[in-house]
Amino acid sequence: MLEINLNRTDFAQVGTTSRNCMRVIPVDKAELRKKGRGLDKASLCILFVQIVVGSQNGCIICICRKHNDTQIVYKTLPGPPIEAVCLGGALGTVQDKVFVAAENAVRGISKKGKQFFNFETNMAEHAKKMFIYGVDLVLCGKKSYNHYHDCVDTNYVLCNEEIHDVVVLTTEGAWGSRGFSAVLACNDSTIKVVEGSKVDYEIPINDIPYTLYLFNGDGGYNHQMVLYGTKGGRLGLVEVPAGSGNVLWEIETSSASPITCMTSYALSGNTVPDVIIGKEDGFVEQCDESITGLSCGRVSNEDVDEIIVCTFTGWLFSLSRQAFGAPAAPNEKGKLPPTQPIHVKVQQLKNELDELEAKVTEERNRYEELTRKGGKTTAFVPHFQVHDSFAFNNHYGCYVLCLELVIPIDYVVIQSEVPLKLIEADKNTAVISHTDPEGSGGWKIMATYRCQANTTRIELRIRVGDGLSGDLRVFVCPKIHPKMCQSRLYEIKPLATYGRSVVNGGTQLQVVYSRGSIEFLSDSMSAIAIIRENISEELTRRQIKAATRCQLDEKSVNHCLQLLHPKIAELHEIERRQKFIMALKELEANNEQINEWLCDEYKAMLKTQGAILEQARDEPIEDNYIIGVYEDLLIYRGVLNGYNARGRIPALHELLLRDYTLENVKEFFSIDKP
Repeated sequence: MLEINLNRTDFAQVGTTSRNCMRVIPVDKAELRKKGRGLDKASLCILFVQIVVGSQNGCIICICRKHNDTQIVYKTLPGPPIEAVCLGGALGTVQDKVFVAAENAVRGISKKGKQFFNFETNMAEHAKKMFIYGVDLVLCGKKSYNHYHDCVDTNYVLCNEEIHDVVVLTTEGAWGSRGFSAVLACNDSTIKVVEGSKVDYEIPINDIPYTLYLFNGDGGYNHQMVLYGTKGGRLGLVEVPAGSGNVLWEIETSSASPITCMTSYALSGNTVPDVIIGKEDGFVEQCDESITGLSCGRVSNEDVDEIIVCTFTGWLFSLSRQAFGAPAAPNEKGKLPPTQPIHVKVQQLKNELDELEAKVTEERNRYEELTRKGGKTTAFVPHFQVHDSFAFNNHYGCYVLCLELVIPIDYVVIQSEVPLKLIEADKNTAVISHTDPEGSGGWKIMATYRCQANTTRIELRIRVGDGLSGDLRVFVCPKIHPKMCQSRLYEIKPLATYGRSVVNGGTQLQVVYSRGSIEFLSDSMSAIAIIRENISEELTRRQIKAATRCQLDEKSVNHCLQLLHPKIAELHEIERRQKFIMALKELEANNEQINEWLCDEYKAMLKTQGAILEQARDEPIEDNYIIGVYEDLLIYRGVLNGYNARGRIPALHELLLRDYTLENVKEFFSIDKP
């Protein structure tokens, strides 16, 4: 992956935004020629002059940059939340017409902010995703796919899983004899290829696809390749010809946060466009908020490439090699761009801030006075929006809870019905404090995260045993007056890591449904025991009579131990290297010439001691989830065989920490009963 140092330039802050609600409008080259302006020589670099953003308050805002200042081209009145923004136009022309989707309607906005198109669809649910190609319009609700040709309902598909994104193969040459072809990213970890009103085929992948983008903007050389980004932060490429498709490649990215948007642009100066992605954790550097929109072009300067970024809280900014506002280098013609008197602008901003602070203080005092008087005067309860997500992350092997507000977060309180472990996240600067849950009404865990100043987003990682289930309640309190909070309730489910488990080496769970029966197959006894336990509880609760039968294969125990071996062996190796480093550091303190007689392995350890010690600190074997997996296997194996194996837990724990080998642990599990 390419790393480039970029400077951030803030353009504006609009209202909160949804995914894919920001577009950069390309320039009309014919208009440029009429105005006597030159065009960029590099064919892969396109000039842009305007940015359009749709916010959740229903406003569509179009801005441009002139002389290092942001200017509003137009702004529409508030209305229903904008769910998607696309650019369109006649095929073969500049795609500079703005179309927005809100509720079940699509509107077209002209360059001057006037509505020139309005289409009320017959969708039963609100449109969430949109794609426009010529006179073809594709709208997706939560589970429905709708295709309209010239405002006529043409194709419809109802999916059994939530649709996260949609793209359309955008040249007729890609279709050939095929019908109108669309590609859907669905929540069942498949990419579905839709032709006409049916799903032609599915491509299974190892994670939930969350974002789609046509490769190189048009589908690549054969117009049939689609980039996808997953909820686990992976980036891949699929080829979707007629009949069947396949995954060409898939790679990990810098973090396991969901990829929320992507684009391609020749940012590095190569002849091939680069793939640029934005993530929910704000990973396009210099950003600590969820990224909802991403595009590239030349907005502030005709000679400087920029990445244009839009965040959930409404910040619109660019990332470029040049810091706009600072003295710039001459362009190819030897001319300097116009500059502004910086000291005058700074003084103006200071004066505006002083006036705003005075107004805020005055209004706060007025509000407190009205509150004290009481009577008919009632306190105003401010409303704030919480942008949240709670899902199991395969990369971390735990639940990830993300909370984001437009205003700073003061603290977050967590209550859990099940025992859990709170894991430190990389970008989390909050201070955690635990409270004794005794006498708290059945809650097993109570904790508080107190956030640093100006924190609007917090990520919590929560690890729970595989067989546990219950509710997780979260209270979010922002820094507002009067004090108030919002509560959120999340469900912790048993077997959150299956079909293919990521925490126990890769065991699998298969379910076969038939009339009157369900069959569960797994190479993990723990999974089968957890399923049987939960089904029995549900049958009892609903007072349903059903016969259950369980067949065990003892060979599966050694199979699971073999799958777990690489992880625990790695942890022991980390612990071994840590002990060596501590001993080598002690020797180094007493002997300055130690490097002359050390072997290459120990020299390498000393050079990388910082990374090794950090890894040992982050993954101590005594506190690692892998110990719990071994314990669950021992306990649930006993449950399925009709005996209690909890008495052997201390001996297993001692074996795993002090005397672990694969042969030793297999021998330990070979004993049928304690």
